[in-house]
Amino acid sequence: MANLANALIDHNQVYEAPVIVVPHEQWTEYPLAVVVPLEATKLSAEELGEYLSGNFAKWRLLDAYEFVDELPRTSTGKF
Repeated sequence: MANLANALIDHNQVYEAPVIVVPHEQWTEYPLAVVVPLEATKLSAEELGEYLSGNFAKWRLLDAYEFVDELPRTSTGKF
């Protein structure tokens, strides 16, 4: 799996999951996964972290996940 976003999409309870960069006090910027779970599923950051840990080095794993119902899009369908 090449990147975190693609790996998250492969999870059977994830509909969409772009990984974006947000400001961070210590590191200047840090990755955040914005996760849209499939309807009627209960996902946790811990579950996704465990799922990713089998395919990525520990230093590449995410510390932050934001769970949302849907992602905002432009008129052309971009995030």
